Amino acid sequence: MAAAQDDIYALYIVALIYLNGNGVEKDADKGMAYLERSAVLGNADAQLVLAGRYYSGDFIAKDIEKAREWLEKAAALGNEKAKNALQTF
Repeated sequence: MAAAQDDIYALYIVALIYLNGNGVEKDADKGMAYLERSAVLGNADAQLVLAGRYYSGDFIAKDIEKAREWLEKAAALGNEKAKNALQTF
């Protein structure tokens, strides 16, 4: 499986599958683990979603500073949504 080989896009897709329960039982812990791994490895989309989770407190403890950090990382990789979010943060 590509996710097992640290493919950042596969990790991101698997994260969304578990977080949303698409075809599997919803599992926030697994989903967040895959999401964080993808983000740490440099997936800007995963970084943006992780920032949103920290901001809202969904599936993870709310942490505004971590939300900003992940937005900044995603923006540095060129994610336009992250750049826009930082303007109003």
